[in-house]
Amino acid sequence: MKDNINDVREQLIGKLNKFVQNTEHIYLNLGRDYPLLLNELDESVQKSSSSTDRLSHYGGSLETIESIITEGDKIIGDFNEAFTSMYSRDGELFDIISQGVTEMGALAEVIHNIKEGSIEMELISLNAMTVALKSGSAGKALSFITDELKKLSAQTIKLTDELTENGRHQLTLFEEFGKKIEIARNKQHELTENLDRNLKSSFTTSSKGLKESAEMMRSLSRSSVEVKEPLVRIMQEVQLQDIIRQSIDHIYISIEEFKRFDETWTTEKRLDELSFRKMMPDLCFSVLEDVKNEINGSSMIFEKNSGSIKSILKSLEKKRTAFIDSALNSSVSDNFSIIALNEESNNKITALIKEVNNSVKMRMDISREGLSILKDITILQRQFESFEPIITRFHNIIVASRIEVAKQEALSDMRDTVTKMTNLTENIKGYINNALDTIKHFLKTTENIINNYSAIIKKEMPGLNSLLNRTSSNQEKLSLLTDTLIECLRDFRIFSGKFLSLFRETDDNRKQLSKLSAQINEIESILHLIRDNAESDIFELQGNNKLQNWTIQNERLNSIIEKFTIFTHKKTASDLAGKIVEDLEEIVDSGEVTLF
Repeated sequence: MKDNINDVREQLIGKLNKFVQNTEHIYLNLGRDYPLLLNELDESVQKSSSSTDRLSHYGGSLETIESIITEGDKIIGDFNEAFTSMYSRDGELFDIISQGVTEMGALAEVIHNIKEGSIEMELISLNAMTVALKSGSAGKALSFITDELKKLSAQTIKLTDELTENGRHQLTLFEEFGKKIEIARNKQHELTENLDRNLKSSFTTSSKGLKESAEMMRSLSRSSVEVKEPLVRIMQEVQLQDIIRQSIDHIYISIEEFKRFDETWTTEKRLDELSFRKMMPDLCFSVLEDVKNEINGSSMIFEKNSGSIKSILKSLEKKRTAFIDSALNSSVSDNFSIIALNEESNNKITALIKEVNNSVKMRMDISREGLSILKDITILQRQFESFEPIITRFHNIIVASRIEVAKQEALSDMRDTVTKMTNLTENIKGYINNALDTIKHFLKTTENIINNYSAIIKKEMPGLNSLLNRTSSNQEKLSLLTDTLIECLRDFRIFSGKFLSLFRETDDNRKQLSKLSAQINEIESILHLIRDNAESDIFELQGNNKLQNWTIQNERLNSIIEKFTIFTHKKTASDLAGKIVEDLEEIVDSGEVTLF
């Protein structure tokens, strides 16, 4: 009977050595890599947090954003107050100019009446001159007087023509001025209505977009620590290599007890050895089954937690990508895009500043035009006042006419004509006085309002400029925050490239665990060979020597059991030996064994 147990044992030890090397390589790599991975995770969290800290450092804190919103609300309130006052003054000026248009229309009728009276006076003077000439020497003086009256009437007609033209021009100016004021009022009303919506959305909406973006960055950064828990669970399983090594040592211990047959051995001794060889593989199978279960269990834990890590990484990266793509999308239609919001905000602020400047310019023009109209009205007043010496001369001529008619009996029929001349003169004088009263009253009321309007516009200019500067300054702060946030977003990473690379390498090492089962199968196949050979040899020996149910002596197993360091393996070996290990509690309490 040839005994090749030494060759088989060497083959088995080689497989065991390879298995131990592979498990140690895998678990030691995992034991080395996962702490590095955990450390790199902490650094990744710190780096992602530094992006939001950087934003805060450059004024991107929630307090700064809130201060921009607060300042925006104050600016809106101040603008509303200024615009309300401007709208009210426009209304007051518009009412006065509307009244002026009405009064200028009335003046046209007065001028017309003066002209009609002057024409009638001219006709009367011609009739009187004709009568005076017919009266001969008695009417010589009167003919001279009526000729002077005719000249005055012609002069009056000429003045009324000039007044008519000037009055028509003034009326046109008033109407156009009134339209400008009305346009200014309408634009002011529109500007006031749009102010709250446009300016508030410029500051509030953009600031909220920044706030939400900053909060999202912080949220994503905080979420990265979710990876830590599954990483720690994997690290706990890495310690399993110590138990696997102890278990394999038990197999080494067991197969070291195999002895090669000696020619001097008796049949009984050979049977003892063969029975040992037959039983030991069962013990090794039990140990390997434990090892296999531990590795499979460990592999499942690794796979489950690695899957959790991958899921977290994928989810956070998806959120990060979607968030950054949305935030940095320049499309105005994207309501979340901070670039789009900033562009829209800049456009609205620019448009608002332009509208306010236009509104101020329009009022400055109205102020200048109003002062110009006052000068024109003053000229119109002087034109009416130029009638006064003419009226005085009319009175003097009429007095002279009365005297002359009273002196000359031949002119007695001219008394009615003189009376008409007197009445016409009084009428023209009344028209002129009425016109002057109207103009003076208009000048008195309008001058105060226009001068006050102009003075207030000049007085309010610094305040409006200050508001515009505050608006621009607030927008500049908002734009600076936006630019800083955009830069932070472009650099923002939840996990560093090193962490992701290290995780992939570690995950590849983890996958090597699945190959260990095949190596265990190879070890088990050799153990099966040992047991099968032992059974065959036992059968051969028993058959020749008529020996049945040969069993091994317990002393040999006891020496092996004493070398085992894992309680369950001691128990298995004891059961195989057909005995109970005594004082198990004392062995466990002494710390000499590991509960597997």
